[in-house]
Amino acid sequence: AQQPKVFWLSAFFSAPAFTAGVAQNEARKQGLPYDVMVFDESMVPEEEEEISCPAKYGAYVRGLFFEGGAWNKETGVLDERPPRVLFSRAPVILLEPKRLEEIPPRPHYKCPTYRTAVRRGVLNTTNLSTNFLFFVRVPIQDGTVPEHWTEHGCALLTQLGSE
Repeated sequence: AQQPKVFWLSAFFSAPAFTAGVAQNEARKQGLPYDVMVFDESMVPEEEEEISCPAKYGAYVRGLFFEGGAWNKETGVLDERPPRVLFSRAPVILLEPKRLEEIPPRPHYKCPTYRTAVRRGVLNTTNLSTNFLFFVRVPIQDGTVPEHWTEHGCALLTQLGSE
């Protein structure tokens, strides 16, 4: 069976298990311990249909929505959401496992990713939240402070329903 070019993140019952698997596979390829791997996220300029093959390192994911902000495809940074638009589609994101020291510094907002717009969850038996998934380093314009997006309640969501 061939690996999908782009994974629909919202469809996974356990998105953290998927991301852990992506990181473990890359760690094995590089002969590194799994616990030194972190994700370097990149917003992909191409539409899903334009991606011709699976990611060489990591995985492409789709199906996320911004709340409290919007992706500006022309400038390649997080932007204000248009008036009266609560949610906007996020671009395809490349989740690329790397060692932390390999990730170049760049202006970004550490955007929380949730299953639903309800920003709460309970800890399950594995001590993980039932709603929070992970953070995505979303590029922001030079001179913009990340706190601006925190104050706007900017987050990524895998689904728009509340349950």
